[in-house]
Amino acid sequence: MSPDNMEEKQDLIEYLKSLPDVEDTLPPFPEEAAAVEEPELSPAEQLANVIRQASARSRLVTKTQITQELEQGEVLLTAMAMMDSCKDIRSTAGKTETYYYSSQVMTDNYAMIATLVAEEDNPATLAQMVRFHAEKYPAATPFTYFYEHPYCWTPEQLALALDQVKNTPAYADIVEVRAYDGTPFLISTRYVSEHYGKALADFGQESTESM
Repeated sequence: MSPDNMEEKQDLIEYLKSLPDVEDTLPPFPEEAAAVEEPELSPAEQLANVIRQASARSRLVTKTQITQELEQGEVLLTAMAMMDSCKDIRSTAGKTETYYYSSQVMTDNYAMIATLVAEEDNPATLAQMVRFHAEKYPAATPFTYFYEHPYCWTPEQLALALDQVKNTPAYADIVEVRAYDGTPFLISTRYVSEHYGKALADFGQESTESM
């Protein structure tokens, strides 16, 4: 290499060294992006994730499970209730237990039904759902409703629950009506009359046949 070329190369190196540092505006390569660490979750946020995963599988998490399986279960529940990142975690109270679920993946209505099923009090479940349908829609509840998920009762279980309902004064508003073809339905006279309830049963049966 000639002296002139060597001097030119040296000048280029000195020039490059003199350039100011500039920020790299190009996005990182995928492997670089993956290397970025996510913020660590607190124990309360980890508990919230467990509840979300259970809700995604249509399951509730009981307070007893939390307090028995986690040393500071009560403390974590209190902390979770105060965190904005856990606002989707809700609870529903049964007769014997408190149940937790995530409203991100489970509706309040489904959580109510899941709570009734978990309590395993079939007469109370039957009465509450018949009242719920009569008040909210209103609608008559077909016997076959309780054969479906999440109840999955057998005809024998339904017959036993009906017998207990009929012999319990607190459930005196739960009445059987029949559609035009004899299909049995249940209504609550707390919210609809028997005459209106029969019309609802007729409508429900017509809707079923037209499907």
